[in-house]
This record gives sequence, structure tokens and C-alpha cells, in this order.
Amino acid sequence: MDFANIKAIISDMDGVLWHGDVPLPGLHEFFDLLHTRPFPYILATNNSSRTRQDYVAKLAKMGVPDITPEHIVTSGTATAAYLQKHYPPA
Repeated sequence: MDFANIKAIISDMDGVLWHGDVPLPGLHEFFDLLHTRPFPYILATNNSSRTRQDYVAKLAKMGVPDITPEHIVTSGTATAAYLQKHYPPA
């Protein structure tokens, strides 16, 4: 696969990386690829009921280390970032 034109990766999590608490096939290979390439990546979810740290812990339980909260974007964190940018505190 040619990665020359890839600038970044954004991947959904639930249903793409896992289903419930079961990792989907290719999960570890996907992260092996991400950790060997120079482009940044974000793991996204529309589930706002869990924190970014919850997702870091879930991935660690699935054998995916080295993920930080900065790699995770939830609908809640995206909303907070939008509000801070467009409606900053007075």
C-alpha cells in the first residue's frame, strides 16, 4: 500500500476497532501500522458516555499500548472544543 499521500488517519472505534468488548480482526496490525508511520492519527467516537481515559484503558485491555487521551476524540470533547473556540468565556 502506498502511504505517500496520507497526511493523517481518523478512525471510528466502536464497530471498526471492536464490537462491544471484543477486538475485531486486524486491530493489532492496524496499530502496528500506525506506530510505524510518521502521520498523526485520531480515534473518534460519537459515544459521550465514556471519557477519553476510559477508551485508553479499553484499548490497553485489548493489548494496544501507547495510546494517550490526546489520540481520542469523543463527541463530548469535540463539542467542548467547538464551544471554547466559538463561544469563549467572557
